Amino acid sequence: MNKVTKTLTVQKIYDDNLSWEKTEICSGNAVLPKGDIKPGDTVTNCSGNLALRHVPTNVIFGGFDFK
Repeated sequence: MNKVTKTLTVQKIYDDNLSWEKTEICSGNAVLPKGDIKPGDTVTNCSGNLALRHVPTNVIFGGFDFK
């Protein structure tokens, strides 16, 4: 999480079958990448209290406060 650049960068994943198209922004705002989720991917233009959810499993990836 980088509040200065308003970005989130994926550091590590634990499942090789995750995709950004199956990810939902539950709160806050951001621009999600496309394709499979992989280390180094960057979520941009983050604002508010950002929460990301994996839709098929209903698992929250995390909450990030960009306020």
